Amino acid sequence: MKYNIIKTNDGYMVEQSDGDYLCDANGDNLFDWYHEADALVAKAQADDPMVLTVDTLDNEAKSAVINIGTNGGYIEAYIDHSYVTPQICINFYNSAGTVFSGEAMSLDMFTSRSK
Repeated sequence: MKYNIIKTNDGYMVEQSDGDYLCDANGDNLFDWYHEADALVAKAQADDPMVLTVDTLDNEAKSAVINIGTNGGYIEAYIDHSYVTPQICINFYNSAGTVFSGEAMSLDMFTSRSK
């Protein structure tokens, strides 16, 4: 789940990606200070550290990224049109953002019908 800290006229709230608002142990969902809301997000993410989220990047390749947990690595996939036959490229990153494995395959492999 993704969380968005929003500032209201009365304080800070944490909106979840499902549209609900995150509450603390007392049932409160409005906080006077940003750091209180941020700490609640950190706790919620720590409670479910291996959740997968998917994002698309606004980069030249229009990459899709699968984030692995709170402090985990991520997988990036994009289509490289610079080849005669376009390739799907998949890179695996550790939590430091370093590629530790990569793969490229022709898109024809996904559209051909094998017998």
